[in-house]
Amino acid sequence: MVTRRELEQYWLVRTIRSDKDDDFEDAIAQFAAKEENLTGLIANKILIKEAILLAKEQLNFRLWFASKDSFDDAENMDEDRLELYLDFDLATSGVQYKNTGFYRLSLTPELEGLLYYEDEDETKELHVALECLSSEGKTAGANGQVVLIVKYTILEYD
Repeated sequence: MVTRRELEQYWLVRTIRSDKDDDFEDAIAQFAAKEENLTGLIANKILIKEAILLAKEQLNFRLWFASKDSFDDAENMDEDRLELYLDFDLATSGVQYKNTGFYRLSLTPELEGLLYYEDEDETKELHVALECLSSEGKTAGANGQVVLIVKYTILEYD
């Protein structure tokens, strides 16, 4: 029998976030991507409720979600692990607080959730690749800092 406390765990919203100094720190040319495995998920099957991108540069990004850390399978449709993506158009929709600092854009669902995500290699990591869609590309280091914040609920405990 499932206790009330166990049931409530499925409704709690949790957060995983990248580190501005360690994740996505390299320059990214147009249509190139930087892959990261963000640690700290509570479970391998989650429902992403909101995704927020913070960036120093007002660029267009696509965030790919991979079900395994083997991003190399993107060229084989039978083995493809890049199943979901979100577009962050900071050039058009990004906002700044008091017109200073970094640009931010939040993607939230109108219904139950934004994306269903399953970490198939069961490492409790969020496997993501940040692709730059802007012609000028993303700058490396402090001037090109990017932070991804993902809010999620658990779909199934492992």
